This record gives sequence, C-alpha cells and structure tokens, in this order.
Amino acid sequence: ANEAIHLATAADSYYHVSGTRVGIVHNPNGGTVVEGTSTTTEWTIGTGGDFASVNAAMDDSRVKAGHTLRLLPGTRLSATQKITKSVTLLGNGYSMNSNGVFANDVAGIATLEVRAEGAIVKDVALMGSNNLKIYANNITIEGCCMYSLWAYQNLETDNAIVKKCYITGGIEGNDSYEWTVQNNIILGGVIELEESTIDHNIIYSDRSSTATGYCLDELFGCIVSNNIITHFQSDMSYVGTFNGIAYSGTLSEESDNTFARNVFTGTTTLSNNKGGVTQENQLFVGGYRYTDAFFKLVTNSPAMNYATDGTDCGPWSGTDPYVCQAEEAPIPLSGTLTLDLNQTDNPAQGLADRKSGSAGMPRP
Repeated sequence: ANEAIHLATAADSYYHVSGTRVGIVHNPNGGTVVEGTSTTTEWTIGTGGDFASVNAAMDDSRVKAGHTLRLLPGTRLSATQKITKSVTLLGNGYSMNSNGVFANDVAGIATLEVRAEGAIVKDVALMGSNNLKIYANNITIEGCCMYSLWAYQNLETDNAIVKKCYITGGIEGNDSYEWTVQNNIILGGVIELEESTIDHNIIYSDRSSTATGYCLDELFGCIVSNNIITHFQSDMSYVGTFNGIAYSGTLSEESDNTFARNVFTGTTTLSNNKGGVTQENQLFVGGYRYTDAFFKLVTNSPAMNYATDGTDCGPWSGTDPYVCQAEEAPIPLSGTLTLDLNQTDNPAQGLADRKSGSAGMPRP
C-alpha cells in the first residue's frame, strides 16, 4: 500500500501517494518509478491528514525546513505542540460567535511553542487561556487568535513580527529587541520590548482601578505610533488616573520611546498625540464584546484620519490592515453579553481571568 507502480514516458509525470510525490523519469527504455524522490512541500494535520499532530510532523524526516503544515478544518490539538523546524503552520482563522466561542470548523491548538528560527504561524486559533510561546529569533505570527504571547526568558527571541492578531491577554517580550507589533487588537498590555515598533494597534485594558493593570510598560527605545490606547474599568467608566498607559504612572519619552499620533483615553502630556476620550462609544461601534467587530471605529471617531500616514489609527488601516473574523454584525454598546466560560475553546476566558484579579499575563 505504501508503494506505487505507475509507468509513463513523460519526464515531468508524478504519482501522488499519501501526500508524497513519487517522480517518473524518462529514459529510452520507458518510464521508471524512482523510489525515494519527493517534491512535496505541504502537509496536512488532523484526522485524515498526513499527520495527526504538529509534533508528529516535526518528528518525521520527510518534513523539512521551508515546508508548510496545514491544519485541517475542525482539528483540535489539546497537547502542547512544538514547532522545531523552520516551517509555516497554517490554520483556518478564528471565526467567533457572540459569546466569543470559536465556530466548529475552526482548527485550534491548546498551547503552541515556536522553537525554530524563521518559523511562521498564520491564521491559527490558540484555544482557551493558553499561550503562544516564542523560543527563537525571526518568528512571524500573523492572523492568529490567542490569550497571550510571550518570549521565553534567557533565549534569543529578537526580530519577531506579530501582526493582524486578536490577543485577549497581552504581549510580553521579556526584553526582546526589534519586534514589530502591528495591526493587532490586544485586550491587555504590551510590555518588556526594546527598540521595537508598535504601530496601528488597539491596546485595550479594562481592569478595575484596584487591580494592577497596564497598557504599556517597560518599553525602551520603541516607536509607538498610530495606536488607540485605552484603559477603562470593568464597568466601562473612564479611569483618569491611569492616563491610558500604565497603572504605576505615566510612561513618557524618558525611556527614549517615541510616541506619535496615538489616541489615548484621558488627557496626555505627550506632544503630537491626542487625548480626551472618556467613553468607549466615542471610539468603537461596540456590540458583542470579545469579538473583533466590537472595535471597528464609529463614525467621527477621534482616531479617524489621525495616523501619521493620513489614515485611521488602529488596526483597520495602514499598509496591511487587520481582517475582521467575527461571524455576526455588531449591535449597539447597550447590548448584553453572556459568556459561557465552561467552553474550553473560549478565547474570552483569558480576558475574564484577567478581570478576576490575577495580575497581568502568565509569567514564563
């Protein structure tokens, strides 16, 4: 069953067996099957696929650096998956309903560790309050949904690209250098990055004034531009003492950070930035909280046409805008949300955990 016999005369013919292409070479005596020849660069993960899990693919010598692993729709992997080769892992997005629960056909992974330099993770859903963890340089995370993303301590984890993601807990760089954090919706904070670019994001914290929370903290030499940076209490009233940035005080340009054309809640002393936002409905259309459509800009939002490039602040504009994944159209901010926190694949669990009193994201 593992062998194919397929004779032909064309040098460019192939016979496809279980995800493997077996080449046919042409010679004067006729076509011959060449054993061991494979030009496959894409593999499927899940029931009926080439491998049952990412881990199984990583253990197989046929899977090489530069190959692509594609999660089949509906695949759910509960064990921690580790990317140990420089491959691309593709999911199929993270469409959510009004309770923030993933659609049934969404492929998801409980916890993902990216351990190979140059690996790419795209359109993958991280289920529940688990994390995506970076252990190497030059990692790209694009179009993913997760609770939190953090770089492992005491390892080289520089030059990461995190873009077009929906993150319900936050980003913790552990003093990594030269990250690009762009066009994301982040329901938490961005902390511990150096000489990095934080551009065209929504950074949204809604902790109560009695809890330790942050929007930005421990940034050094970063460019922070074209973001919407908000901090509201759990009842959605404005927390003026936070200045929309950090619970321990105002993060300023004293750490050699450059702030340009951001929109903040409350007043700000930073030049070339805009404050004065006191209510969510001044910024967002609202609707089902914990879905990305909630954060689309309302007409006449102060974030409109304010970015350095003349577009809107936040993830919906810029050179590579965020793509909305919500299943349902938004409703007014007065709508009521009921969360089913017993769902193990509920990305809103991370935000609920933060608001219950735990301080910030899980630490490595």
